[in-house]
Amino acid sequence: MYLEGEPYERGLIYGELAKELNQRQEEIFVEQINQFVPKGAFQNFLKIMMGFFTSSIPGHISLENQQEIYGISRTFSDEFDYIAPKYTRILGYHAAHDMGHALNDYSVVGCTSFALK
Repeated sequence: MYLEGEPYERGLIYGELAKELNQRQEEIFVEQINQFVPKGAFQNFLKIMMGFFTSSIPGHISLENQQEIYGISRTFSDEFDYIAPKYTRILGYHAAHDMGHALNDYSVVGCTSFALK
């Protein structure tokens, strides 16, 4: 998809055009989290860790891209606002792969795996 215009407008337009796809992707992503991470205390812990690991993300993203992502976030569903505000959530989704590596580096995954055995 190729869009022109101001960053926020591009994001908003993209979000509207891809709304159904974005919604389905988020549903699948959250379903996967729910399968691998028990609801309750551990998901709350994961939210805290996500906040910790994503707090500096905006400093590594150009203002133009931040504005575009914010535009996209305006079209996301309220259904998953319990996870985080839309903009923060999208940044977190973008960083999920790297966060997995970071959790592994901090041995959080290893400790959790050990505890579940």
